Amino acid sequence: MQYELFDKTECGPAQREDNVFFALLLDNATAEIALRLATLAAGEAAARRSLAAGGRLHLSVFDVRDRISDRRALLAGNDIAADLPDEPLRVVFDHMALFQGGQKKPLVLYGKDIGNPGLIEFRRRFCIAAANAGLGLARHQFEPHVTLLWTPTPMAEHRVETISWEVRDFALVRSFVGHSRHEQLGRWPLGGGRG
Repeated sequence: MQYELFDKTECGPAQREDNVFFALLLDNATAEIALRLATLAAGEAAARRSLAAGGRLHLSVFDVRDRISDRRALLAGNDIAADLPDEPLRVVFDHMALFQGGQKKPLVLYGKDIGNPGLIEFRRRFCIAAANAGLGLARHQFEPHVTLLWTPTPMAEHRVETISWEVRDFALVRSFVGHSRHEQLGRWPLGGGRG
């Protein structure tokens, strides 16, 4: 008689139920402008389901790897904050477009004509601080953007009114995949509250 030593259905990578990442969050006034832009671009029904309507607008700066615990990521957040400059950071976007995706594509705001050199430098320093704090290297090329919503509707890239906000802190966020819900795990002022 033969016995199976393990359940073959358990083989292979598990389906991810959440993503954990460090992000810059939009303030309420900027989120309202983004929601208005999403409504103009995709219609009111789509905008009601958007990340803007759900209070989930963010600009991801660093994905936390699966094997890293929340506690370790929170402790790393303290170290990262202490290594970052304590001056505020201005983020500016002036275009809207669909990024590549599957059946539904992300409608995003980004800075095509602006470039956001301060943001690029901030992210570079953030990644160095994250590596020094034991979180490893960044896994993705950085394309600064804020996802407004996901849509199957084709849409051409176009210029929008300039949207900008001053970033004074960053957050550790858990996104529950497929559930339209975010949980803020921690939040730190730039520069770790120095000054």
